[in-house]
Amino acid sequence: MHKVPNVCIAKWGTHNVVRVLFPELGKVKNSPSLSRDEHQIFYEKGLRPAIQELLGDLSAEWPATYNDEMFRARGRNGQLSFQTKVVSAWHVPFLSALLRHHLDLNNVSWAKGLVFLHQIRGVKHSSFHSFNSDSATKALHMFVRANNLNYAIFSSGSWWFDVGIEIRSQAKNCLSWRTDSHFHLVQDALKINPNAASRITSLGSSKYTRDLVSHIPLVSGCRIEPGSQASGPYDIAYFQTYSTDKSLIYRQDQGHSGKFITCIDVLKGKGTNYIESLYNLYANAITDNNSHARLEVRVPLSHANTVLLDLDHNLLGNSLVSFPPVIWW
Repeated sequence: MHKVPNVCIAKWGTHNVVRVLFPELGKVKNSPSLSRDEHQIFYEKGLRPAIQELLGDLSAEWPATYNDEMFRARGRNGQLSFQTKVVSAWHVPFLSALLRHHLDLNNVSWAKGLVFLHQIRGVKHSSFHSFNSDSATKALHMFVRANNLNYAIFSSGSWWFDVGIEIRSQAKNCLSWRTDSHFHLVQDALKINPNAASRITSLGSSKYTRDLVSHIPLVSGCRIEPGSQASGPYDIAYFQTYSTDKSLIYRQDQGHSGKFITCIDVLKGKGTNYIESLYNLYANAITDNNSHARLEVRVPLSHANTVLLDLDHNLLGNSLVSFPPVIWW
């Protein structure tokens, strides 16, 4: 899904985002980002005409063209600062149909079949439960209420939930997944036969990616897209295992998901402070941080309160390696 060309058109609260996905555009380009021209077409032939029809005189504050907004947004130093436009709750339910109508009216062929994606992100640890159905159901209800949703809206569209388990060491050691555990974990979590589990965890599979930990081949997490033939009874669309040690240096920056430094930075004299700060971060982690192991799956709403409840706990324990913090960091 994240590979489909898309644009964010709305957000509210801290964690809720609405994106418009363009599957037709994905047939002719590999990037999930829209080009400048595509942004301009979407705004001028779809979004603004829809807003004009929907809001009437209230749309006067919306820039007439995409170029007008880019000119306004760019400061003297070249940095961009975009405005936020508020659409009332009364109007929101009508916006999707009008957006589709105007894009179709203006013959924007790559916008045909567009899909709206409602994302709730950054809510990990906001709900948790023990390994039983009652606790899982209660946690699901609390999550729905906490995000201002109701079960009525689930009757339309497709809703997917990320459900995971987190394993901590009582000895406060650092945990990571064994590479040779991937096959067994997938078979147990997805409830699929050995042949299917072997197929989607083989190195030749396009659905399987290993994430080596500290360049140790025998220790790695993984990311798997099982596909319809190996999704199992829970219809699992995505499976991953990883450790939480990456959280200490996590930062989205220029295509990287963690702190990084370039050769040019080093040549400019920035290397010393960077390495010293990184060294101090890991040195401090020895006494104050232990990393946990996580296993996550993405399932339809119908399985959100039943998946992962019957995992083999002995298998989980045998799938992990444990390091004292002084060795790991």
